[in-house]
Amino acid sequence: MADPQTDYEQERHPEEVLLLRVANSMPDGFRPAGFAQLAGVDLDFVLTVLDQLHEQGLVQRIPPNPENTDSQLLIGLTQAGANLVNNPDALALWVEGRIRALELMHDLGRIAQPAEFQWATRGLLLLIAIDFGIGAILALNAGMISAFLFNPNEPGLLPIYKSIGLFVPDDPHAWWGLISAGFVHLGLIHLLVNSYSLNSLGKLSEALWGPVGFILIFIASVWSGFALMAAVSPGAGGGASGGICGLLGAMGAWLVINRNHLPADVRRGWTRALVINGILIGAMSLIPGISAMGHLGGALGGAMVGWALALMARGGNSRPMGASILLGAVVAMGLLGQYGMEHASASGWADAGEIPRLNQHLVPEMAKWLRTFHQGEENHWQPLLMRDKYRRNEVASGEAATLADASRSTSGPLLVEWTETTVKGKVTQQARTLAMALLKTSNDYLEVVAEALRAGRDWPMERDREIIEKRGIRRRAEKAWRDLLESNRDQPDTGDVEP
Repeated sequence: MADPQTDYEQERHPEEVLLLRVANSMPDGFRPAGFAQLAGVDLDFVLTVLDQLHEQGLVQRIPPNPENTDSQLLIGLTQAGANLVNNPDALALWVEGRIRALELMHDLGRIAQPAEFQWATRGLLLLIAIDFGIGAILALNAGMISAFLFNPNEPGLLPIYKSIGLFVPDDPHAWWGLISAGFVHLGLIHLLVNSYSLNSLGKLSEALWGPVGFILIFIASVWSGFALMAAVSPGAGGGASGGICGLLGAMGAWLVINRNHLPADVRRGWTRALVINGILIGAMSLIPGISAMGHLGGALGGAMVGWALALMARGGNSRPMGASILLGAVVAMGLLGQYGMEHASASGWADAGEIPRLNQHLVPEMAKWLRTFHQGEENHWQPLLMRDKYRRNEVASGEAATLADASRSTSGPLLVEWTETTVKGKVTQQARTLAMALLKTSNDYLEVVAEALRAGRDWPMERDREIIEKRGIRRRAEKAWRDLLESNRDQPDTGDVEP
């Protein structure tokens, strides 16, 4: 018959207590009902713990002896259970893991029932709202409130964005911009989307890490996101999405560290949720104007800090390792921020010097060529292409084809100039790329136009689709070129903005 629980047993993990009780009862077998009665514990609780041991392959039910009229349930060790009990080192590791699993279940309980008021999450949302409100007041005074709310790329808003903390690569020493930019949002939709995401993830993260850990992960992720963006793809940026990606990265690190101590269904659920969110954010990062580097940097920074905090929470030998990782992460982020600021500022200063040079010659020449192109398209070859009867006029078609060839020939030297122009700024490099793309797509379009006009009635109708496709490609290239000119008309040192 089992003895009542000792004080020593009451301080130990329930699975350890019952595993050792089963071992001590061999070979006769452990009687759960008798143990529960003498120990003064609920039988259902004892059976639940035994089920957990059974799922781990450590205990099994002993078949009843036909000669014994006692019908009580008997539990014995499996071979794996016997091996574990007879190996003190393995048993100690197993007990440590089960204690950690119990702690993790407490963590999951806090996540499932978070505190009614989570001041860290609410505080960050309040700061973001205040920052946006200050920007709205400045925009209202400048007569640009509508653009501030619904058209954040409107030229002229840059000074307002800079005054409320937007990261702009114009000063290598303005390191605070890597943090303040996380509170700046460009437009009402941007604000609402990020606020909703931060509120949802913030509640879970603050319940898991506590207020201090949550804020540390968010700030570190914002910093690393904008630092990587500045280092790889320098330009102006703002938004909390880097910090939000960092919260996901930290949760992923927590899951990896504790995966062996979590119930299988919990592990699968967390993995599925993180993968789905990761795919969604990755897809959003491909949208033009959204900084993929900002998202990636935030996720990596959050994962490093989350990894460190998860190890420190385990205690024991893991604590110094976690502290070392945290220190290394802080140093790495600091160095990345320093390099990113210097690199981004160099690109910004390059733009400041190179944009006026391009505006003196190449941009006006581009505008002049485009005017000539549109005159030829509207007055000559396009009417002939659109109306089949004009194709039969060999004289008019021949003249239009000659004009198309002339337009191609004049674009050649301009394309060479753009190709050979050396630029280092982000905006000027983008301008060169778009100008070259526009000239090349225009030449492809003009080539097929001239061919169609000269062919006249012999032009196969099925090739009309080729003309339409090349014209569409050329129009999209011209729109991208004009959008770049418009977006940098009053702000020569900006680049892509991270939502």
